[in-house]
Amino acid sequence: MFGAFVVYPVAYGLWMARDPSLYVDLIANPRYAQTLVNTALYVGVGVNVKMFLALLLSGFFMRRRWWIRALLPVYILPWALPAIPAFVSFHWMLIGEEGLVDSLLSALFGIQGPLWFTDRRLALGWNIVAYIWKWMPFWTLTF
Repeated sequence: MFGAFVVYPVAYGLWMARDPSLYVDLIANPRYAQTLVNTALYVGVGVNVKMFLALLLSGFFMRRRWWIRALLPVYILPWALPAIPAFVSFHWMLIGEEGLVDSLLSALFGIQGPLWFTDRRLALGWNIVAYIWKWMPFWTLTF
């Protein structure tokens, strides 16, 4: 079992890495540059915003008031949830006409929302929002 899921993939990756033509093909692929930009934006924006907000909120949660102590367990819930249900809930909120966000836009303003997952900028933005929502409680407690 260990060999099938750990040793074989690592060995196969090292075997493929020995061929320099694969790196030329990788760099020539136009999706590679876009992937690098997406990764830099995701990490650069996501990590910095998460850390900044977590630092601010850690100071907020240090106050000694009864309602802040009651709010803390609710705030920690996104971090306590497993990742798959947390991100699936974001997917369901943005799924299209059936999603919560589009339903609210339609009911309140009479407009149809955009296709959240087909536009690259919107999809990346919502991925960053979901990442911040999921991991900010952990870093707030860390600070």
